[in-house]
Amino acid sequence: MVRTIELDNGVRVLLAKYEGIETVSFGISYNVGGRNEWKLPPEYDGVSHFLEHLFFKGNGIYTSDEVNEILDDLGGINNAFTTEDVTCYYAHVPVEEVDGAIELFHNLLNYGKIEQKEFEKESFVVRQEMKRMEDTPHFHLFLKLKEKLNKDTSLEMTVIGNEYSLTHITLTEMEEYRDRHYDLCNAVILVVGNFEEEEIISKLNSSFGSLATSSDKPEFERTTYIPSLGSGISSFFMRKQLPMTYFAIGMKIPGARSSYTEGIEILSILLSSGRSSILQEDLVRPGIANFAWAEFDMWEDVGNLIVVVGTETEKVEEAIHTTFLSLHRLATTEIDEQLLEKLCSRLEYKLRSTLESPMSYLFQQSTSYWRRGRFEGIDEQLEMYRNVTPELVREIQATVFSNVEFVVGIVGNVEIDSVNFPENTW
Repeated sequence: MVRTIELDNGVRVLLAKYEGIETVSFGISYNVGGRNEWKLPPEYDGVSHFLEHLFFKGNGIYTSDEVNEILDDLGGINNAFTTEDVTCYYAHVPVEEVDGAIELFHNLLNYGKIEQKEFEKESFVVRQEMKRMEDTPHFHLFLKLKEKLNKDTSLEMTVIGNEYSLTHITLTEMEEYRDRHYDLCNAVILVVGNFEEEEIISKLNSSFGSLATSSDKPEFERTTYIPSLGSGISSFFMRKQLPMTYFAIGMKIPGARSSYTEGIEILSILLSSGRSSILQEDLVRPGIANFAWAEFDMWEDVGNLIVVVGTETEKVEEAIHTTFLSLHRLATTEIDEQLLEKLCSRLEYKLRSTLESPMSYLFQQSTSYWRRGRFEGIDEQLEMYRNVTPELVREIQATVFSNVEFVVGIVGNVEIDSVNFPENTW
């Protein structure tokens, strides 16, 4: 059962009660991420993610070791994630320890001075994380393609930052950014698991509900999805000696508040979910590609569809050709009631599986709130998917996929100079 309340100070809370489990996930989600860093001085690139690393490192009330000791005593785990527009911190604890988790987070939010030694240590940790991404060719390619696909918008920012920013941001600048962007006016609280609702509400009101909040919510610059009037391809190449070649094909799609959202998510299942998906049938099972996956990101205002493929170098042209054919197949497949029901069943399995992973469920609920403007229970989501009609899907295919400006990126030891559409596609 999903319920939404407001604390005494107006902070919104998601209470998602599931009696069949013996744990509780407690999180705080902010509408802050890489998009807030756009147009700031270059040293701020990645500051939201950098701050994520420092949240559990103490604050003048606790030291880093004390935070870890408290979590160990609670029998819980903590984690966090940062995206372009969402930062979420959470702890996953046994049912009987949820009060301790709430107290810990309440005290961590009473921001104090970040210790210089923790700041320097985490700067090194984040730089190593960035280098690991750069050493993972397909993921590095994904980030570069996203940057080019969203050029000149706030979505071009990289969440992880770069070598310059991670070595030039100062502790003072970081604390000023934190104090501006991480007020409770820019946050929601999430409680997911097996708990006593009235006890939780009372505890939250006596802690978070008693904190002052600002009326000045920080904002980032939005953009607008505009359907393309024609089709074309722009491409970039990253020459590198690798045992495989990787490529990514990206396009813009409508955002999460579009009337097309549920229909696009259904099409995402058809393209890339499971062994019977289009990408698996066309690329992986015939041996044209070693792997192929698609990422459908829908922010509040606009979205991206990016397909990433890894293949043997001698097969790269065939694989690119086939991937375009797969995308064209997505755009032209006749979706009837029977196929819709089958795709909705796959979506239901995917949604219910998020309950097995605290991070997945909190990510899904956080992004839903900040991007769609609401929390969504699984049953509510399924009802929305089942209301999608074949006529709506055909409209999406005709509107979103009929004229497309693609961006293609390739990394590897290849001599390709240009990329073209297969015949009888775009």
